[in-house]
Amino acid sequence: MGRVKNIAEKKKKAHIFSGGGGGGTKGPEKVDKRNVEKQCPYCDRIFKQSGRLTDHIKKKHAEEVKEAEERREEEEKAGQASSGGGVVTMDVGSKGGYYTQKTPKMFLHEWCQKHKRPVPKYHPKQGEGDRWTCKVVLHDPKKKENTLVYFLDKDRSCATKEEACQRAAVVGLHGVAGERAMHRVLPKNYVPMWDDLRDRAEKRRETTERRAERAEKRKEKEKRISEWFSQLPEVHLSQENRELVEGLVAAFADAGPGSGGPGGSGPARLDADHLRLVGELKALGFRDKDAERAVRANGLDHKEALEWLCINVDERSLPKQYAPLAAPVTVVSQAEDKLRKEVRGLHSIGFPVNEAEAALSRAAGDEDAAFLSLYAGMVLRREGGLRCGQAGPPSQDWLDEMEVLAAIFMEDFESPADSKARVSTSFFDDKQEEERRCELEFWHPRSAPYPEEVPLVRLSVADLDAKVVLEMTRVSVEFAEELKGTPMIHDIVMNLPQALTAARENVRRATLGLTKQNLQQSGFGASADAGKGNGPRGRGQAKRHTAKRQSLHNERIGRELKERHLEIQRTHGDKIAKRKTLPVASFSGEILGVLNQYGFCVVCGETGCGKSTQIPQFVLENEIAADRAGYCSIICTQPRRISAIGLAERVAFERGEKVGDVIGYSVRLDSKTSARTRITYCTIGILLRRLISDPKLEGITHVIVDEVHERSLDSDMLLLLLKSVIKRRKDLQVLFMSATANAELFASYFSRGHKRDEDVIVSVPGKMFPVQQYFLEDACKQLGWQPPERASKKGKSNEHEIDYKLIENLVAMILEGPKNSRHNAILVFLPGMGEIMRAKNQLRNSHRINPQDLFIVPLHSTLTPSEQSMVYRHAPKGTTKVILSTNIAETSITVDDVTFIIDAGRVKELMYDTEKGIAMLKETFISRASAKQRMGRAGRVAPGVCWHLFSSGKFEHMAKFQSPEILRVPLEMLCLKVKACIKSSLK
Repeated sequence: MGRVKNIAEKKKKAHIFSGGGGGGTKGPEKVDKRNVEKQCPYCDRIFKQSGRLTDHIKKKHAEEVKEAEERREEEEKAGQASSGGGVVTMDVGSKGGYYTQKTPKMFLHEWCQKHKRPVPKYHPKQGEGDRWTCKVVLHDPKKKENTLVYFLDKDRSCATKEEACQRAAVVGLHGVAGERAMHRVLPKNYVPMWDDLRDRAEKRRETTERRAERAEKRKEKEKRISEWFSQLPEVHLSQENRELVEGLVAAFADAGPGSGGPGGSGPARLDADHLRLVGELKALGFRDKDAERAVRANGLDHKEALEWLCINVDERSLPKQYAPLAAPVTVVSQAEDKLRKEVRGLHSIGFPVNEAEAALSRAAGDEDAAFLSLYAGMVLRREGGLRCGQAGPPSQDWLDEMEVLAAIFMEDFESPADSKARVSTSFFDDKQEEERRCELEFWHPRSAPYPEEVPLVRLSVADLDAKVVLEMTRVSVEFAEELKGTPMIHDIVMNLPQALTAARENVRRATLGLTKQNLQQSGFGASADAGKGNGPRGRGQAKRHTAKRQSLHNERIGRELKERHLEIQRTHGDKIAKRKTLPVASFSGEILGVLNQYGFCVVCGETGCGKSTQIPQFVLENEIAADRAGYCSIICTQPRRISAIGLAERVAFERGEKVGDVIGYSVRLDSKTSARTRITYCTIGILLRRLISDPKLEGITHVIVDEVHERSLDSDMLLLLLKSVIKRRKDLQVLFMSATANAELFASYFSRGHKRDEDVIVSVPGKMFPVQQYFLEDACKQLGWQPPERASKKGKSNEHEIDYKLIENLVAMILEGPKNSRHNAILVFLPGMGEIMRAKNQLRNSHRINPQDLFIVPLHSTLTPSEQSMVYRHAPKGTTKVILSTNIAETSITVDDVTFIIDAGRVKELMYDTEKGIAMLKETFISRASAKQRMGRAGRVAPGVCWHLFSSGKFEHMAKFQSPEILRVPLEMLCLKVKACIKSSLK
């Protein structure tokens, strides 16, 4: 046979790239090398075309290629000199040849190959002083949770990136092969580091062993104590007799000097010995607060502290070894076992076990009938019990309040039947200083329509003594008796903290009275107390005592606030001085004067003047100076949750306090307030719900409405209701604040006897840094940007649609600007969540911006408060924060590092579609007032720049203010709310 012509071309055409026989008669096997994936040796990207891989390496890894070539040249020179006995080091990527030692990176690379892991990934990072640190990641190809990450400490940072990677490899080697004698084969300059890592690991091991040894000794000590307790003689008492004995012991303890009762006095500040005893008691299983109270009451006597805890702490909170070994001894028949669930249910709401069992036996196991019997006898103290069942359908007032409660408590509200309602809530226990979870069930009254009669209340509180729970129910019913004729369920829920305080005091007095009575009958008591009655008090007397207790409570808080105010002036001089630099500080006297003279005031404060944080404090400090702080309650509304929470945290920080003490907030699904709270930041919806259930805002002394220019449906309804309230409550003071509102409009609407509208208006200049303002034409000129061709072909103007490429280029221009600008944040205003996600994807996939250089934070109303608070976090070092936000960031919040604004100029508003007959979210241009507000976000703490993505001509033709929402949406829900308010006000 002759030779085949053009064999090379034919093989190539047949995709044959290998020679030799295939082992059979079919010839060599065909190998198709098209679309073979190739990974970049410097990053994780995958390419199918060699040309693109080459271009990628040239474009993105030019420095790494250059460093590798220089390293190879140095190694070749070293190899040439090795013939004279020099040291030749082998590194990752070195060519074949003779080497005398290996770098740490090479050792770690070989370890990964041996254990079938991908090559190590090094992430060097330049820190302060141009020093380099590094992170090395050893991925696990099968399980991500087995991926290993090692960091090079800052104290081991070095001057070059390559050296940082080598040192990080030493750390990684010690983490995966610390037991090996690597100091014998590592280069000499890394041996001291390896020895130091080994010494530190040895110290950690010794510390772990010592902790385990201490834990073992502690277990042995607890075992000895437990054995000692088990040898003590046991006394079996019924529950009633045991409670009587505990009352006797408590009474004697209260009578003795240095008593160990709950009110016993002890050291104001615990020293080291006291703290050591607290630690020992905590190790035995007692709660932190109980252990501290015991030490304060008994000093350093370990035995006395233990006895105090066993007597005064609720049995359910005692550690297992100190709790009663068994329940009170009772004998029941096997047929009665089925009652145990019902007995537990009745006992959980405060009824004694024996009474619950007796009532269930009389009711033939019917839990509802047993509850009504017990409720009548032990809560209402009425003979004959109550009827089970309902005479007729629930009243319309009951159904209306059910709708209100469902709107307030949302998923924490349940109505299993028309005549029943369940509410789950939490409240703050001032005595224990902890949150308590409470379950309430309300039954429609049987004897008269609601709210002419008080509903039946089933109340249970987790980890609270049954006697206190039952007394809380009694106190709540007494409180509801005072509210007959008005919807009362919401007020009963809000009164839980006061009910718990009163219940504890009543139980303490009842226990002490029973103890004294038994002592007198035994001949040990004083005859002077024999004539004191212990029966139930009359309703009028209860009201007087409740009012007196509340007055004393308010006066005590007023004194504490005055002392705290003096302490703040002494210890927080720097913060007070900073507050005085705000423009609004010089207008405090004028604002308070107008408020005291006319009852309301309109503050038109420019952006940055400090009105939202300072004016509520001015009012509180004025009440403190006038000795009215104990009776003061200031409500400050905000249009959004993030504003309310952020302002509360800021004001609490300025006062050196925690949120939830004097300064608190209340928003949907989140609240931090207490009995000491005097300034509450809340959303408008929270105050509206309060107005529906309490039309006169009893207990509220000041209402401050911030950002009143945002004419939402709720805010307009709030203004309507407040106008009605101030006519009936001349003592209520109302203050309105805004940066862009029409002050004369609000002044004339709330006119209350003054001669001129100008009398109640206070204008405050702002503290604004200069902000450079650019429009669409300026941005296009700076970037040399032209609208996309498809937009021009369709005849559309670029300002009528959001250009995400333009946003990307503006962000890139900022990042490419002066180096100090990279430390400042960029705030981008977009109309909705969909647009936010699209802009985020545009920045993540940008060819001009490295995604690792950005710290992107979305901000919109569907996020939780904790997710929204991410905007206040500073970006990690080496990155720039980019906030993609709706108009939620337009008012009331200050992000201290924002100096660049990109304003898309659009907002989504709820509008009524006349064709479809429904309300829809529609995108529209913002008003000039909103554009001014958005621009002001960049000048709060430093000079800034604002780019508006619409032309200056469009800006001139924008509306001056946004149209009120009441003119754009259906009014059915508004009518229902007004109806609810009118009904509650008529009651």
